[in-house]
Amino acid sequence: MGTTQPVYPTKPGATLGHLAEGDPGRSWHTHLDEVRTTIADESFATREFDGYFGRTTVDELLANFYGFDMLVHRWDLGAAVGADVTFADDELDRLETAMDGLGDMLYSDGVCKPALAVPDDAPRQQKLLGRLGRQG
Repeated sequence: MGTTQPVYPTKPGATLGHLAEGDPGRSWHTHLDEVRTTIADESFATREFDGYFGRTTVDELLANFYGFDMLVHRWDLGAAVGADVTFADDELDRLETAMDGLGDMLYSDGVCKPALAVPDDAPRQQKLLGRLGRQG
């Protein structure tokens, strides 16, 4: 697991354990369990803080960026191993909403490459992937 995901909950003050070395699956599941436990506390989940995209709350960050990031990278991982990943309509809705909310930040350094041209009659997922700078 990279360093981005574990940092999100610490910005508003969560203390999470050190990521396990070696087994990425074990690291991810340990981190996921710690995040679930931390955000189960409503006072933490609704805590405001200054995030990368401005003033937000933990639950808004998780819903609007963390979730977006996980969905996009699910597709990236599938593409890397040659597996077909198809987003459900509700996932496409969430991704499009998050992308609209990010505006030009979507194309800032380290987020997404510039949008790719996609035919007007392309399927919705292909259009979304093109907007993310990915070949669908």
